[in-house]
Amino acid sequence: MDDAQKLLIERACQRLVFEFALHADRGDYDKLGCLFAADGRFTRRGETFRGPAAIADSVDQLLQNWRSAPKRPTWRVRHFCSNVLIDVRSAESALGSAYYTIYRYQGGPVDGVPPITGPALIGDYADEFTLTPDGWRFASREVQPAFFNPGA
Repeated sequence: MDDAQKLLIERACQRLVFEFALHADRGDYDKLGCLFAADGRFTRRGETFRGPAAIADSVDQLLQNWRSAPKRPTWRVRHFCSNVLIDVRSAESALGSAYYTIYRYQGGPVDGVPPITGPALIGDYADEFTLTPDGWRFASREVQPAFFNPGA
């Protein structure tokens, strides 16, 4: 495998990291689930969920059932990903890590932009990527919290 092929794999895997955050923030949990391989695993809070549908449902439940209340105006979340590193292992697999910082607002209705006091969570993602017939997907993603803001 040459350097150009490795760079394309790195970019495809980095895109999955960023798409995960985007779909989580927009409440597009079915799209988020489709970022995982058919047998993909998502581990958070000591629980592991397998397959795109179960993963989508788990994120929906964690983020307060956005699919069942998509027009909720009083709740917002943003996931920021940084320090994304991808280690290409072969033409079909890669390992990755990234930091996440999550900001959220869960108060009552506000006019305009809701206030925040700081990040709610900061932590690490530990990722495994695999090449599938549909392109690169998460084989597994583990959420590893490092800091928690109980007031956020």
